[in-house]
Formats: sequence, structure tokens, C-alpha cells
Amino acid sequence: MNDQELIDNAPLFDHFSLIRQFHDDPTTWEWILLDIFSFSGGDQPGGWLISDHFKLILEQFIIAQPHRFYPAKLLYKGNKLDYSIFNLLWTAIESTVQIDALTFNVTDVDTETDKGPLQERFHSAEEIHNRQHALRMQQRLRMHLSSITINQYYDLIPLFGLFADVIISERLKIAIEQSRIEGVDIKECPYEVIMPPMNL
Repeated sequence: MNDQELIDNAPLFDHFSLIRQFHDDPTTWEWILLDIFSFSGGDQPGGWLISDHFKLILEQFIIAQPHRFYPAKLLYKGNKLDYSIFNLLWTAIESTVQIDALTFNVTDVDTETDKGPLQERFHSAEEIHNRQHALRMQQRLRMHLSSITINQYYDLIPLFGLFADVIISERLKIAIEQSRIEGVDIKECPYEVIMPPMNL
């Protein structure tokens, strides 16, 4: 399993253990139980390990395809708890986002001075990565997304393969907050999101 493909009929993933990033003392690893954890180590699935409580909430919303939930266990203080791998593909970005409609602003890497809009259009995530690298290395400039157009309505859209962001709808945000999901850090989106309305 990785972030490039999904598998069907997966076995129970028994089990995952916690580790604190940048801390080597195992006695500090199980200091908190959350509803969502990132993976660490070698090859990793695109997504997270989530509690069954969080999974039940997500299943009520429209999540960009393709994705899968795989049953898993989390070992926490000697007990195996029911969790799921919430696997999302990095390769899905170009079927979800209108790449040629993305707009960017540019800032100076050293001074953070705004240099205005980037007057370019792209046709693939690879083109964007190449241009980002070239601007940074050759002109010390950084590209910042200013608007993104989504092909259809979703409550959760991972931008893996393009950016590290995950966009969620206001209604999913409210559900996460009301359900007291632990471990999710929600911030206001710093760019415009253009998306068709939800079909009722």
C-alpha cells in the first residue's frame, strides 16, 4: 500500500504503534490518544490513521475520489483499539482540480515582499513543481496559490501531489468541531476556492 494506488479486500492491519517524532524515548510515545494520526517510517499510505468515531463522521460527507477506509488496530497502553486507515491517492489531484485555472501570487523568498500575480497558466502538477523550483533557485521567488477551481462539490479535497493542504467544507468543519474530534487543526483557507454548489 502506498500513496499511488488503492487495494481491495485488504486484511485487518493489526496493529500500529505510536511514536513521537523527534523524540527517542519510548516512554513519551503514548502521551495522548487522538482521533487522527499521521504515518511515519518508510513507504506510507496517502492519508491518516483515524478513529472509528471520526470514520463514522467522514462517511456522511462527500470525499473526493478515489479513497478507501481499511480496518486497522492501534496499540495504545496495552489495548488494541479500533481504527481505520483513511487512504487517499496523491494521483487524484489532476482529476479533481482544474490545473489550468489555478492562479498564483509571487513573493520574494528573502524579504517576503509581494511581487504580484504570476502571469502563467499550467497544465499539470509536474509543470507547477518545475516552475516553483526554477523561480526559487533562479530568482529567489516563492509561488503562493491565490485561487483554485474544483471540478465538482466535495466536503473534503486533498491537494496531495500539488500542495500539502486538505480543503474541507464549512459543514464538515462544523461536524468535526461539534463531535470534538481530537487531532485536527483547522485553519481558514488563505486562497479563494471556486467550487460548484452541492446537489441536494
